[in-house]
Amino acid sequence: MPLVNCFLEVQSDCFVAVQPFRDGEYESCRIYFEEIEGLIEGKRGKGFYVRVSGEGRSVVQRKERGRVMFVSSEGYEGERFEEIYERIRSKVF
Repeated sequence: MPLVNCFLEVQSDCFVAVQPFRDGEYESCRIYFEEIEGLIEGKRGKGFYVRVSGEGRSVVQRKERGRVMFVSSEGYEGERFEEIYERIRSKVF
């Protein structure tokens, strides 16, 4: 699936992502830093997992329900994605 209209942007109070999911579909999120309960770096720099509190303003749009979302590094150079992860991490912890 080509990476079209995908992005990961860190804003002052949240981060926003649009990424491929599967079967030609996309998933998107706007996750507010104060609502992040956990942030775990994935294996071999392939992305990170975010656990979001059950209530709040954060929005995750995808077929599967749940409080955990995997943010993929697909389409990013390793160092650039690591910088984004560290920026999010510094705002959470």
